[in-house]
Amino acid sequence: MSTGRWLDLLTGGAEADPTDPLIAAAIERTESRARTLMSTMDRSPGRTSLWPDLTGPGVEHTTASLSRLRAMALSPSTKGTVTEALEWLARNRYREDMDEVGNWWEWEIGIPDLLLDTLVLSGAHIPELLRAVRRFVPDPTRRTANPSEEEVGANRADKAYIHLRRGLLSDSGLIPEARRALDQVFEHVVTGDGFYRDGSFVQHQRHAYTGTYGVVLLDSVARTLAVLGDPVPEVVERWVFDSFEPITFRGQVMSFVRGRSITRSTDDHAWGRQLVSALTLLASKKFGPLIGSLVESGVYERTASPAEIVLLRKAIAPPDARKNAHHTFTSMDRVVHKRSDWVFAISARSNRINGHESGNGENLRGWYTGEGMTYLYNNDLQHYSGDFWSTVDMYRLPGTTTATHPRTPADNLWFDGFRGPDKWVGGVTLDNDTGSFGMRFTAGPDQLDHGRPGAPNSLRGTKSWFMFGDEIVALGAGITSEDGDIITTVENRRTSAKFTTGPDWAHLAGVGGYLFPANTNYRTETGKYALLVFDHGRNPRSSSYEYVLLPGLSAEETAQHARNPKATILSNTAQVQAVRHGDILAVNFYEPGAVEDLSVENPAAVIIDRRTLAVSDPTRSQEPLVLNVFRPGLRVSAADPGVLVKELPRGLRITVDAAHGRTYRVRFDQIRNGRGAWACGPGGTGRSNTG
Repeated sequence: MSTGRWLDLLTGGAEADPTDPLIAAAIERTESRARTLMSTMDRSPGRTSLWPDLTGPGVEHTTASLSRLRAMALSPSTKGTVTEALEWLARNRYREDMDEVGNWWEWEIGIPDLLLDTLVLSGAHIPELLRAVRRFVPDPTRRTANPSEEEVGANRADKAYIHLRRGLLSDSGLIPEARRALDQVFEHVVTGDGFYRDGSFVQHQRHAYTGTYGVVLLDSVARTLAVLGDPVPEVVERWVFDSFEPITFRGQVMSFVRGRSITRSTDDHAWGRQLVSALTLLASKKFGPLIGSLVESGVYERTASPAEIVLLRKAIAPPDARKNAHHTFTSMDRVVHKRSDWVFAISARSNRINGHESGNGENLRGWYTGEGMTYLYNNDLQHYSGDFWSTVDMYRLPGTTTATHPRTPADNLWFDGFRGPDKWVGGVTLDNDTGSFGMRFTAGPDQLDHGRPGAPNSLRGTKSWFMFGDEIVALGAGITSEDGDIITTVENRRTSAKFTTGPDWAHLAGVGGYLFPANTNYRTETGKYALLVFDHGRNPRSSSYEYVLLPGLSAEETAQHARNPKATILSNTAQVQAVRHGDILAVNFYEPGAVEDLSVENPAAVIIDRRTLAVSDPTRSQEPLVLNVFRPGLRVSAADPGVLVKELPRGLRITVDAAHGRTYRVRFDQIRNGRGAWACGPGGTGRSNTG
């Protein structure tokens, strides 16, 4: 196997026609960047660094230097200079006799990844550097800094691609090893790092990371498959549609699955751009409409490289009309509720998923980003970009209930973060228009250096969100604390717009409306940010809140909804939170209980309408779930595997062998006379099955 396909991925090859205006502009951007870097490089005989701003032996400076050299190597005019710089690095910065000092990632992934591309682009033959790569990445499945640790997720995919490229330059026997290393990445996981069957992606054991590590993994897999010439596995297609498409909106990869990277300069749009590059590398026509939707603004082409434009033109197709969808990512405590013009998302935590990640000095004030923070993506495509994360009040993030006392920045938790004891976190998806989510929460203490606990925080409570098409009902109950003033933030929007208010409602221009069914006192503030909060007072005892979000509505439409509400709140306690919306009854049972004609014998999340019942075990610790529907004459037309339905004199008794917090469904037909039972097990026994 030659390096031809690899080089074409980097340069565009013969298809990068310099007479094409878009490609010509891309070539000029490449050349301009190379000229600038060359003009600032230290090329003196006694230099101690390649650039004056990258002095010192810190390994991160070596990675940064190679990033610049790779950019220079894309220009044919710089090859001699790049080769000299690589030889300097081989003598001074990256040798096989060196020890890993600093971050292992730089030595084993960051440097070799950039280095190998730079070598093939420049045509430089420097065996010492290849030996150094062999020293630090001898096995793509293991961590050289800790050989007992098996590489998983994005790190494993990155190392497989490094192994493949080293094989192309020095030892063809490494190529099949690189291919085999990816086998583990293609397997769905049930714990730890990787892709889950519900579309979740986790990295660093307990963090929702589809938007960064997941994108990196997809990119490395795509590049490996492209260089090998291998077809795209079916499981990768599932990743694209089950994991990545739901977390995108108008060219953005949403912040709520980007972990500590939200504090970097690479914002939602930058990660959306990287996702596009990965998708085009996969070269599957199935992804064409998704790619088209991600680049419809035209920004991608104006910043892309010649190779990226070549790949884009092969892969892109007109975008499909935006569809409504609801996704419950149970394995990473995330929810996405999509409409044609906006997306609502929730970021939570449990005893399985951490509330936030802090490490390498990043995301030091992300304490509450996993405390039920809600996101609303709409026509303001820059809202979560730019300086949002550096200027928003991190004590007042939408959706969260928080103590207001100052906290200690959570520095150097080393990719850890508070989880807490709460098991009941999750929800159900009824269909593309309807779903629910809830969380019991126990606040964590301040986290000091290396995870040492600081001041305690006794705040605790229960939260639910019920999503009915264009309307979201948010409930909180049992809010209790002994540690000071507590607030719930409804909105904290980066806008200078003012609130319009009326009896039991408020409206924010460019965002939408807010209803307050319980007529609870709330307050607003305006300025650079528009803030709407409930005050629970000092040391509250079983406080509560209720509000309804109406994204995209006008003030007049909001007032009309307030006069004629569609949702009726049936219960808002720490034990049961329930809402009726037309024919739909949605209940989060934090304890066994009953609402209307529905009762449960276990904690559960349930939604039922005329034709379908959806249920899950958010605790992921009960088997089976048992619930009763007291509607005489119901007949079951289908039930998911793992569901047993038995007729009662006045309804149905439903037993569910629940697993992994997933949604199980029972579908109803017309009235049935007599008695009977329908059972659907793993083999699909019973009247009928649905997936």
